[in-house]
Amino acid sequence: MKRITLLSILASFTLSVCFAAKPNVWLIGDGSMAVAEESYVCGWGEALNEHLAKGVIVHNEAKKGMSLKSFVDNGGVKQLQKLPAKAVVLLQFGGNDLNDLSPEQYSSLDAFVRRFQTIVKTARENKLQLVLCTPLARPYYHEGRWIDRLGGYDDAVRRLAKLYHLPLLDLEEQTREWWMSMSEVEASIYYIDSVENEAFLLTEEGAKKVAEMAANMMRNQKDSKIKKLVKK
Repeated sequence: MKRITLLSILASFTLSVCFAAKPNVWLIGDGSMAVAEESYVCGWGEALNEHLAKGVIVHNEAKKGMSLKSFVDNGGVKQLQKLPAKAVVLLQFGGNDLNDLSPEQYSSLDAFVRRFQTIVKTARENKLQLVLCTPLARPYYHEGRWIDRLGGYDDAVRRLAKLYHLPLLDLEEQTREWWMSMSEVEASIYYIDSVENEAFLLTEEGAKKVAEMAANMMRNQKDSKIKKLVKK
């Protein structure tokens, strides 16, 4: 009986060690990244699973309507402090922070940068691997031509990545080129438009395209830890 008990304990311990050794990835951002509540919508973070290496454990904490301000205001710093050391965190904000009609979401560019610096400091203190993601370019067209509606929040993320030497997935650049390569009619199958707050969400087809872009950029990172998260 004692032998069986000892074997059970050893087996349980081995399983615990193996689980702890598996790479963990946290996704934190807005609705374009989140697991969607509606069946006709899909977040690129959800679609990213198809591109990840075997054994990678994903925790998708992104939420529809979340901005960096609302993340910080609702305990985001404490949430990061609870993550295990060496966890990889893909962080994507900026798409909702520019909404000056919503006090819960809005950050001026200066406030946006200050909040981001707090997040970077917290991540470093807790030995987390931050990967910054620029917000998706918005699929808006005027007289048949794509127009920019991000107001510099994407550039702020790029500057922060460069300043703190952090890996960057420049999804704004990738999706901008993608939207510009299509007509408004061609692009319409990839997103769900929302007149409210000029927001948009991805369809399953759109999420798969963006996830493929993200996976390719992860594969091309200098940091081997990030590269190993995706299939070769």
